[in-house]
Amino acid sequence: MKFSSKQFLGVLFIAASVLTLPQAIRQIQPIPVIMDFPCEGDQDVHQEGMDASTRIAYCLSLWPFNMGGGGIYALGTSSENEAAVTGLHFRREGETLYVNSRQVHTGGLYETVRWTATRNPWVILTNRFEVRNEGLISFDSIAAPDVLFISGDVQQGWVPNPLGLILLFAGMLLLLRGFKISERPDF
Repeated sequence: MKFSSKQFLGVLFIAASVLTLPQAIRQIQPIPVIMDFPCEGDQDVHQEGMDASTRIAYCLSLWPFNMGGGGIYALGTSSENEAAVTGLHFRREGETLYVNSRQVHTGGLYETVRWTATRNPWVILTNRFEVRNEGLISFDSIAAPDVLFISGDVQQGWVPNPLGLILLFAGMLLLLRGFKISERPDF
């Protein structure tokens, strides 16, 4: 009996699928790490050195799926009417905020989900963004409100990726087809 290229490829697919499954299970298990420093209203941006030239101030909290508590995803100010953080672009027109070119009025919410492939065929990383236009705040206690304050949350998590099952079944199919071809009698 000869070991065909289809059988070899099938064994590789099965091995890749089976060997990465325990890693995927470990990835989605909670990590015993507590992060507990999320954004606290506009207090954090006031500590960022806002002045009379500040046009936009933002603080986005990070809530990792597999950790307890939260942290800060992005914190900063801009003296321009635009600012950018990983995955988001902010633009200001008066009291109106544009997030990735979508209009968000004062008190409004922008939501989106970003999917990121990982090396593990069993899981996909997701980032769920919730960005709120909090309206105008002042840079100090005596100035008139003229800084657009943006708050929000980024919730990270894992979702199952069907690629792991596809690799496993494709490997089994290739392995079985390789046996059928190699067991046929020659005429």
